[in-house]
Amino acid sequence: MELSLSEKLLLLAIHPQNGKFISPDLHLNYSLTGAILLELSIKEHLKLVDGNVYLNDIDKIDSPVLLGVINLIQESKKPRTLKYWVQKLGRKSGKFRWSILKDMESKRVVRTHEKAFLGIIPYKRVFVLDKQLRNELHISLKEFIRSPDSQNTEQVALLGLIDASQMHKLLTSDSQNKRAIKKRIQEIVRENPIKDTVELAIKEIQAAILTIIAISAATSASAR
Repeated sequence: MELSLSEKLLLLAIHPQNGKFISPDLHLNYSLTGAILLELSIKEHLKLVDGNVYLNDIDKIDSPVLLGVINLIQESKKPRTLKYWVQKLGRKSGKFRWSILKDMESKRVVRTHEKAFLGIIPYKRVFVLDKQLRNELHISLKEFIRSPDSQNTEQVALLGLIDASQMHKLLTSDSQNKRAIKKRIQEIVRENPIKDTVELAIKEIQAAILTIIAISAATSASAR
């Protein structure tokens, strides 16, 4: 089954047993935003010119999520930087996440289960139905790290997003090896053919996450 870049990221982010996400919400939200923008870039619907984002050949897009992002970009009164779109779309990524998961549910890849904490506060769990698909994706990433193909831009982008979403535990459970994996991923991202877009997107995702964490910490400290 063919999955989009954002679908692959979410499938890997779901814990195979408990239905929770293995990446912190903040990291996953911005990484998902990056996945959507990178998907548009890989398919050549989005390009960077002098640091600004421009759309290209968007008539054939049929994904509701991609169309939603394109509409937001089109509504902007002037060209905006990738940093601007990562930050703006990151604030809406919770909506994107559940829209993508709904499509994945219709494909019988996942199942969403709604629960309520103490019978009052609603929350959701997402369970993997197609475990073979997830395992194959997981194995292919490990193999790609060992023997990367710089022409496989989607795999390169997915590795970069795993780095940004702090999901290194997918690739190793050893803390020492995590540093080596992280370094290797960053090398692969730098060496890929569209490294300017991929590497910049990953940097902007990480910068947005760090900014929000810093603001949250400052707000929390001032409230004491």
